[in-house]
Amino acid sequence: MTKPTKPMKSTMPKITESTLLEALRHAMAEHTRKGEGKTAAELAVESKLNITKVRHQLRILIDQKKCIVELEYRSSIAGYMRAVPVYVLVK
Repeated sequence: MTKPTKPMKSTMPKITESTLLEALRHAMAEHTRKGEGKTAAELAVESKLNITKVRHQLRILIDQKKCIVELEYRSSIAGYMRAVPVYVLVK
């Protein structure tokens, strides 16, 4: 007979609006050209949060007009330039 196991507690920190705003501010501080931002994946890596939670919180910030989405052209793995959505904090 197997011993019942306890459910594992999540070790991921809970994302808050202030956590994501801070990640966006940090991301924007690194850029000097107007309009540059970070992708959701880049923000997830920088803030050490799950990409799904970052995307959900970004949607809330966009609805509150605290963040906007812009398109930035970046090189793909195949070398082609493609439009990528990036997020920019509204000042």
